[in-house]
Amino acid sequence: EDYEEEDFEDLQEEDPEQYAEYLQLKEAAAANPMSESALRGRELFFSEKTNCTACHVGANLTDEKYHNTGIGMAEDSTVVDPGRYEATGADEDRGRFKTPTLLNVGLTAPYMHDGSLGTLEEVVEFYDRGGVENPRWPLDPEMKKLNLSPRDKNCLLYTSPSPRDRG
Repeated sequence: EDYEEEDFEDLQEEDPEQYAEYLQLKEAAAANPMSESALRGRELFFSEKTNCTACHVGANLTDEKYHNTGIGMAEDSTVVDPGRYEATGADEDRGRFKTPTLLNVGLTAPYMHDGSLGTLEEVVEFYDRGGVENPRWPLDPEMKKLNLSPRDKNCLLYTSPSPRDRG
């Protein structure tokens, strides 16, 4: 967001320590700007094209709700994970699982509630395909094929620090 200079003047008067911290962070950000790939990934993440923020929103990047993306519902599987239905008994909860936070996501593999996706690349591919359709329980309406380019898939990966980013 863009802030007016007077907002920072107010901060300097009201909380000099926080203002000093702001200046240090601003200097550090200027010295280490985000890469073009990371900027494109951020743009995609918050765009209508990917619709990531339909579920991954707020300070913890989770809506704390339950959604059916098709994970655990492979058509060729004889085992079907009922999801939240197991706790509620409500038909609309079949196949729904709680949206996880994306904080430190690069450090938390494997992914999805069942650990079925081993890398963030696999997660991006899964969502690019629009999840897994299941005739038993419909996917959430937010799920759709994204048809991302290889470059855009790669850029989305740059928005999440992963072990490969650590020095």
